[in-house]
Amino acid sequence: MLTRIFIVASFAACLASCQSLPADEKRLVGMWRFEDSNTIVEMRLGSDHTFQSEMRHKNELTTPGSFPYRGQWRYQGTQLTIDSAMAYIPTDRRTRTGAIDTARDVLLVKSFDGTRTLTYRRLR
Repeated sequence: MLTRIFIVASFAACLASCQSLPADEKRLVGMWRFEDSNTIVEMRLGSDHTFQSEMRHKNELTTPGSFPYRGQWRYQGTQLTIDSAMAYIPTDRRTRTGAIDTARDVLLVKSFDGTRTLTYRRLR
């Protein structure tokens, strides 16, 4: 009897975790990369709405050598919103906004200070 309850509970948990994302959100899930002459930023938008990002400077010796950000993302209408914090300074919360350009398969995200729009290209 306990075995049957466990199997049913496991199956229900699997179904709940396998919920399908809306099509517009599925296009956002994956690895993205921005690169300019000074900086490389790679970010992952997870299917569970988690966000991870790693920023590295190309021509500078910095300590630390990379700047990891962690957080959550959401997509409403045509607007992507990323709420994140630097991994080792969790009180330094930052919010960025962006949109996807499906014709070019790029993600357009505002810089933290809002002065530039960064073009991220899909890695996978």
